[in-house]
This record gives sequence, C-alpha cells and structure tokens, in this order.
Amino acid sequence: MKWWLIFCTFFILSCSDTPGVEEKQPAPLTVSQQNIDTVTSTALLYLFNLVNSANKAELKKKQNEIIVGGTKIGLKVKVEFDGQKQNDYIYAAGFEVEIKNSQSIKLTTGIIGSGPTRKVAQNACIQQWVTTFANPYAALINQAKTLSIAQLNIYHGSMGIKGTMENNNWLTGDDKMIKKIITPLIPLINSNENNIVPIDIKLIVHNSRVIDGECRIGNLVSFEILKKLKQLKWPTSSQKILFTQFYLIEKQHK
Repeated sequence: MKWWLIFCTFFILSCSDTPGVEEKQPAPLTVSQQNIDTVTSTALLYLFNLVNSANKAELKKKQNEIIVGGTKIGLKVKVEFDGQKQNDYIYAAGFEVEIKNSQSIKLTTGIIGSGPTRKVAQNACIQQWVTTFANPYAALINQAKTLSIAQLNIYHGSMGIKGTMENNNWLTGDDKMIKKIITPLIPLINSNENNIVPIDIKLIVHNSRVIDGECRIGNLVSFEILKKLKQLKWPTSSQKILFTQFYLIEKQHK
C-alpha cells in the first residue's frame, strides 16, 4: 500500500486525533515571501534558514538549491494526491532532497497535510516536512549533538501519532524509544552503501501489534524493516493508531 493511501485511509477511518507528544512548530520565516508562491520554494526557504543558522549558506531560488561550502542541496516536490477526502482537503507530496558533493545522495520523504482548504493543506504539508525532515537534516549538517548507537549518529524528526492509546506506554519520543526501534535495524543500516541512510517508518498499530504500514530505507520500500518492527510488542490501544517517524542515520567515520 502506498504511503499516502495509508494516510488517507486512516484519516477516513479514525475517529480521533490525539498527538502522542507536542510537536514544535517551525519558526516564522525571517525573509520576505513576496515572490514565493510554490510548495517547493517555500519548503526550500525553511531549510535554508535552518542550515544557515550555523553555516554561511547561499540560496539559489531559481535552481531550487542551497549551497553550503562545496555541497549543493537541491529540492524537488512531487505531488501524490491533491484533493478532498470526505470533509478534509488532502495534500500529499514526496519531498526529494539531493545532496551533491563528492557523491550524490537522494533523501525522499512522503508527507501529507490536511485542512479545510487547499492552501491550508499545502501549508500543513510544508510544516510537517520541516518537523519530519528539515529539522533533523539541518541538525546533521550543523553537526548538532545527537544520540549515537553502535557508531551510528541518529537524527530524528518529530514523532507522529494519530489516535488514542493507554497511558504509560513506550511511545514517548525519547532516546529509550529510539534505541528500541533502531537497534534491530542496525544490520540493515550497516549493509546500506551510503554514509547517510534515511529510514521512514509509517505503521498502523492495533492490539499491541503492527497490522499494516510502509517502511523505507534508502528511499526503497523495505519489507525487512516492517518485519522486524512487527516483532516488537507495541502499546495497547482500543482503536487503530497511526505511528510515523523519520530518521537520518549518519555512519561515523572509522
């Protein structure tokens, strides 16, 4: 099942919308948006502000790229769904960041936004991309302090939970939760040829187990990751829960 179909299906079937943890919203843009009217350019501007806070970066709006030292960071947005589902407007898109220096790496995240209008849904999609991908990627570029496991630096976006579940469960968004999820995936991460490995997790959980979902590593769908995550004991819930989180894994240089 495609990632955006999982989201759309869950939006229709779910009867509540309770976040697991409070998510920090991106800071307001600090430069003029007068000539910025596309999802791509607006998202790129958010990323530029985050990267430029610790680096002397250059923004090339016509090329949709940022230049940091000898590295070019390009952004493309591919719309997957743009329309209404019941009473909500849904805007789902794949955000592809291409990093070009001595090698070329593409990091893709699927993001969905919803709202009463198309404009609100688009803006929600951008905001979600910032908290999901741009924040951890900027932290990686800026070499911020982060959790390390088995010579892997773990940068993660905001955890997303849609639905209600019992209190005192382990989906808390802390380091202990991250270790529980990432540790069984270490062999798969180490077998990936790239130094920066993206992992995108989208799961539907019910009765302490994963019943559906889509997981990706290195932009490719991974049934191995889904299988390993199904082996974990997930929190108990009275209804289906949608759990999402994106990780950027940086291999430490030996």
